[in-house]
Amino acid sequence: MALPLFRCCSRLNSAFNCTRLVLNQNVAPNWFCKPRLRASVTAARFCSSERKHKVVVFGFTNPILWLRSRINYIRIIVNIDKDFSMKEFVEGSTQAFCRVSGLLSRCQFEELDGLVDEDLIKELEKKCRSLPSSFQKALNAERGDVILSTVRDVQIFVDEGRTFVCILMHFWYMTSVLLPEGMEIPGTRLFKVALENDEIKTLLGAVYEFEREFTEEAPSSWTITRVDYPKVLD
Repeated sequence: MALPLFRCCSRLNSAFNCTRLVLNQNVAPNWFCKPRLRASVTAARFCSSERKHKVVVFGFTNPILWLRSRINYIRIIVNIDKDFSMKEFVEGSTQAFCRVSGLLSRCQFEELDGLVDEDLIKELEKKCRSLPSSFQKALNAERGDVILSTVRDVQIFVDEGRTFVCILMHFWYMTSVLLPEGMEIPGTRLFKVALENDEIKTLLGAVYEFEREFTEEAPSSWTITRVDYPKVLD
């Protein structure tokens, strides 16, 4: 069974990606920030039940990747699927990320069948089983823990007459798992947030790649073809 509503992939990473994280307090909560396919400042918010926090993420995207992604997004709408919605894709991919991250943290690899590429499952199983228990727990991201979902790259390629769309997503989420010092994600400032009852939350990031074939009679589903958790699942 394939992942409903999608599947995808992308071969190139951003050559220049700098992110700055700023913490403020006493801001009204907004659990989901609508990502946009443009180079700009994006904000997402995180809050506890009593104390409210705002996390502002300043992202500077490679202009070449941004332009290519924008053009390919338009090509999808015009030439491939006029009903394609990036907003719906981002929400669906975020749900898939939460589902897969939970399965990885519990080492339930058989449940990844149909969601993740078969060869990738074997690779992930090998990596996850060698992780310390704290690192395995840090892979898990509940929907309420995700503070930002952004599109990093959109690609279209044709192979022997078959059309594929690949979308690279970057997810930022909070975890209460205490990790060793020096876990900074490249290009970011890693910070810990003190919540009520002295609970500490750490911000982590994950990169997932989704691929879908849009050829006639192909399944209308997306497959995860890449999973990266910088500094956690190397």
